Amino acid sequence: MKNLKNISIIYPMNLKQLENKTIYLLGKSRAFSSDEFLEQLAHHDISVVQELSDDMSSIAFIVEGRMITPYEQIVSDDFYEKKTAPFISIDVLEK
Repeated sequence: MKNLKNISIIYPMNLKQLENKTIYLLGKSRAFSSDEFLEQLAHHDISVVQELSDDMSSIAFIVEGRMITPYEQIVSDDFYEKKTAPFISIDVLEK
C-alpha cells in the first residue's frame, strides 16, 4: 500500500468550498452523464482541467471518479506520489 502521508481524501465537503476553484477529474461519474456532471460543476463555478500540463499549480483538488481507466490510475498514482493536490471522492460532487 502506498504511503499517503500528507495526502488527504476529503469527505464530506460542501460544494461552496469548491466554488471558483479548479479541479482535475480522474474517471467518470456513475450518477450523471458527462454533460450533466459538467453542467452541475459549472452551476457551482467549478472549473475542470481537461488536459494534463507541466504546471498543475492551479489545481485545488483532484477528484477521483468511480470508473478509472488504467491510464488514469497511473496518473492518479503519480499525483499521490508528487502530492500534487488533495484528493476528494466524486461522491462529494454527486450528492
